[in-house]
Amino acid sequence: MAETQATQESKKFYGDGIFGGVYRIENKVTGEFYIGASKYVPDNRLQSHSFDGKRSTTKLAKSIKEHGKEAFKTETIVTAKSERELAISEFLHFLEAKMANPAKCLNSDGKFRFYKDTSASFKGAKNPNAKLTEEQAVIIARIAEFKHGQQTQLVKVLDIETIIPIHSIIKGKSWQEAIGKASKLPPITFEEAITLLEGK
Repeated sequence: MAETQATQESKKFYGDGIFGGVYRIENKVTGEFYIGASKYVPDNRLQSHSFDGKRSTTKLAKSIKEHGKEAFKTETIVTAKSERELAISEFLHFLEAKMANPAKCLNSDGKFRFYKDTSASFKGAKNPNAKLTEEQAVIIARIAEFKHGQQTQLVKVLDIETIIPIHSIIKGKSWQEAIGKASKLPPITFEEAITLLEGK
């Protein structure tokens, strides 16, 4: 079967061995943004969302309809070699961006509903299947400040698939005993935390 023009453009854009990329569409007027993932070129996705804007009621569609396609810019945040890697990367970058500026996020509330896991695997110390150890949780709770991209970096260092356990500690929603222990210790920098975690 002959390749479509979109597929040919994607291969040229991403290169060999790359399944697709996580992209960010940003409204240059308002600063609002949308995080998505596709195996196609980001500009093609903007074109697709622009078409949707004529008939859709999503936040992004409404913004495109109000400001026009010319008011938006696209960028590729990261590429992935498989569909699974792309899905995980999309969620991590979406969650981090939304945490940083929730009011500007144009993603629909239901886009990542399947990741809102409240099962035992994310509940912390009392769960035998917890993604983190208490010692790791204490170290994370001691971090004085997080900068953009650092929570995603922690996911890779800890070899876990989601940012949710880290976010839960930061927001005080899990690992209460670990947070209590951390409060009695001096705060540390992100770099110091990485050194401690990599030594475990």
